[in-house]
Amino acid sequence: MRVEVSDDGPGLAPGTETAVFEKFTRQRPSTDRGGVGLGLAICRSIVQLHGGRVGAHNRPGGGACFWFTIPKQRPPEFAASTPKQPAHTPVSPERPPAGQPDTST
Repeated sequence: MRVEVSDDGPGLAPGTETAVFEKFTRQRPSTDRGGVGLGLAICRSIVQLHGGRVGAHNRPGGGACFWFTIPKQRPPEFAASTPKQPAHTPVSPERPPAGQPDTST
């Protein structure tokens, strides 16, 4: 399956078609738009986890086209789907739990 999203903006700077998918990369860092440059890197990671690819190119009439492909298959299974629970530490009756005041005096 292939999905494309196109716009009619200024397009990508020449030679940045791959770099825009790197972490902390912003196309126009001098603009007043917010962001830290993680959105496309996150998209790439998700697509790659599903066995797909991402890419971008400038459109002939102006603007950019971002695309991704995902093979038609089952989604990936994650080995550790539940976080490990911290070990229970018994509290001695003589001492209060950490962070609580000692009221025994």
